[in-house]
Amino acid sequence: MLASDPALNARLDVRRLPFPRPRAAEIEALDAEHQSLPVLILGDEQPAPADAQTLGEKRFVTDTRRILDLLAQRHGFPKVH
Repeated sequence: MLASDPALNARLDVRRLPFPRPRAAEIEALDAEHQSLPVLILGDEQPAPADAQTLGEKRFVTDTRRILDLLAQRHGFPKVH
């Protein structure tokens, strides 16, 4: 889905991580206990949804369907049926 619209994709900070753990980039972004993928780490440009998880000051979503919904709502990606 992200590759379907390069202009929309360019507005996001997308990082593709290798499958094996430990995932240093994700540990740096969240912590060692939160290395599951996919994950959408939310910025503070918009209020975080009520169902977002919290880790310190960071808000994030790990449910794939919810990530797709948020990308559609907040960034204009096509909705998944």
